[in-house]
Amino acid sequence: MFLNLSQEHSIKKDDIVGIFDIDHAATSRDTRNFLRVREKEKKVKTFAKDIPKSFAVTKDDRVYLLRQSVVTIKSHL
Repeated sequence: MFLNLSQEHSIKKDDIVGIFDIDHAATSRDTRNFLRVREKEKKVKTFAKDIPKSFAVTKDDRVYLLRQSVVTIKSHL
């Protein structure tokens, strides 16, 4: 099964480590540092036109910023 990120992009469900609510996760210093490091490593890809609602982390430490909420994404997996 796949998580569709856009019409052209998807990731395998088995490759996903976690899907997180960006508002709640961003309150943690460790999470902010993790995201900052991934951004410096060019491992962050945005699939949100506006402010992202969630993000997915994959086994290869890539981060995908998403426009859908965690509840919406989990209902499709």
